[in-house]
Amino acid sequence: GNGGGGGLPPSAKVTALVARLRADLAPAVNGEHRVKAVVFSQFVKFIDVTQAAASAAGFSTCRLTGATSADGREKVIRNFQSFAPDAPDVIFISLKAGGVGINL
Repeated sequence: GNGGGGGLPPSAKVTALVARLRADLAPAVNGEHRVKAVVFSQFVKFIDVTQAAASAAGFSTCRLTGATSADGREKVIRNFQSFAPDAPDVIFISLKAGGVGINL
């Protein structure tokens, strides 16, 4: 499910996360630094739901989970670290994949 499938409303956690991202990642004004967000979860299924909700809300996202290859992991991190206009605003990281050796 995507948090809203089957006619069910999104969960309070998903709604709160999207509201927080909207508040914290408001567009930079007057040349201020761009703000990004890192979202950790123990559960990949929750990342599936929250990443879909963030994308639906207009945020550019990426993810790191145990399913991400070593090469893919480096690419995702470099892409997230970039300040290019199309670089992700939010990275979703599972605790297992992100618990060691990530330098954001």
